[in-house]
Amino acid sequence: MNRGEDPLLEHYSAVCGFLTEFTGRADLAEDLTQDTFALAYRWMDRYDREPDRPKPWLRAIARNLATSYFRREQGRAHVARVHESHRAGERDTDSSEQLEGLIEAEEQASAAGTVHQALNTLSEVDRSLIKGYHIHGHSCGYLGRALGVDRQVIKVRLFRARKKMRRALEEQMEETNG
Repeated sequence: MNRGEDPLLEHYSAVCGFLTEFTGRADLAEDLTQDTFALAYRWMDRYDREPDRPKPWLRAIARNLATSYFRREQGRAHVARVHESHRAGERDTDSSEQLEGLIEAEEQASAAGTVHQALNTLSEVDRSLIKGYHIHGHSCGYLGRALGVDRQVIKVRLFRARKKMRRALEEQMEETNG
């Protein structure tokens, strides 16, 4: 079968290009692209989004695979550094670097908590829309079909939900700063 006959394979180059840009490594992008399409074919029976537009779904799979890869690699690199420092008999050789890492982790946790609080100010439907669209990568069409409304309704609801969330974040910032 050639690429013209397979609706997924038509997007192979675009997904590979996206992953090359996302990872900065062509070799890794090629591996992740293959994994993306392997998963897509395995999950094809679950694909109920816009059947004539699988590219966003493929990109979401690709992005998730790349993110998972980097998380695993980051964990492995940290374990290797700790192992090496213990083997060499060194402990806390660069405490300023560790302190910066802890501060950054705390700032990220704080930001995540702030976003979580802002999300909780939204209605359950608006929260689901924000998560479905921005976190899970669902299209407006998919979300609309899931809720039984037109995709334009979803676009408007997403716009309004983002506006409410922005206001909640601004209020939290004012409380923190003032």
